[in-house]
Amino acid sequence: PMINRTASTDTHDQLRAGAAVLLLPWLVWASHFAFCYVWIAVRCETVQASRQWAGLPAVEVGLWIASLVALGLLGGMLVYAIVARRRRQPIAGLSPSIGIGSAALALVATLWSTVPMALLPACGHL
Repeated sequence: PMINRTASTDTHDQLRAGAAVLLLPWLVWASHFAFCYVWIAVRCETVQASRQWAGLPAVEVGLWIASLVALGLLGGMLVYAIVARRRRQPIAGLSPSIGIGSAALALVATLWSTVPMALLPACGHL
């Protein structure tokens, strides 16, 4: 008997797209967290700690750029999911509420890891 490979491929594509909707916000958060952790570790333990960019500590400028990019991406994902929900359009075969939840939680997690950067100096010099 002949096997319908098109239906199988469509299901796999939909599964991959659904996984992306769920995981992409968390990959953005994890990338932000890892970048900030490594950035601080490398910059604060070398002569780079005293370096300035545009009159501001380079360590903190790098952290803020990474945070703004991550928050912007996550905000865009959240808006996309909200618009899809209002239009009643599934995202990759999933309810838009799943995309909203995933993006919102990753946004909160990114904000949570960004708050200490706003309150404390990057290299611990008070």
